Amino acid sequence: MRAVTTLSIAYQCVYTNPLDNSVPIDDLQYTFARTLQSGLAPGYANRSWHARYEDVTGNTDIDLGGGTLDDGLGQPLVLETVRLVFIYNRSDYNLVVGNAAAQEWFAPFGGAGETVEVPPLSPCLLSNLVDGWVVDPGVADSLRVAAGAETVTFDIMVLGTHMAFTTTTVAPTTTTTPAP
Repeated sequence: MRAVTTLSIAYQCVYTNPLDNSVPIDDLQYTFARTLQSGLAPGYANRSWHARYEDVTGNTDIDLGGGTLDDGLGQPLVLETVRLVFIYNRSDYNLVVGNAAAQEWFAPFGGAGETVEVPPLSPCLLSNLVDGWVVDPGVADSLRVAAGAETVTFDIMVLGTHMAFTTTTVAPTTTTTPAP
């Protein structure tokens, strides 16, 4: 089983200020692209999981290391590290990510009980593409997405590693286009 993942982010902002005789323009363009080949070494990943949660209320606890979720190929998800978490809030209400009641996975948040708020109709990208964050199955493996009393819809994608899915590795590549 192989997983090759490409993360691409493009940012462009054209800012103008019309004056009497001219229109100065600041055109910022920045792109970032990183391909993670299949493997376990730093900068690699070999497991991916994704889901859309529709019309949910309250708390959704996602078990990253316990094998209770299946990946897109029907294999149990048991992550040892997480390289990337992407959440897209498709709703008109805030989501709060982190602070699970039991077996809290808090590595990307800096400490137990810490959270990140994802505003309405907004993405949230948490990444540690080189080393990843450790998942401790049965101890610290639960990622909470909280909607409170509101009904929300969100997409989530998680990329990581698991020893049982070892493969040969190819060096990762990164490209960036800095602003002029």
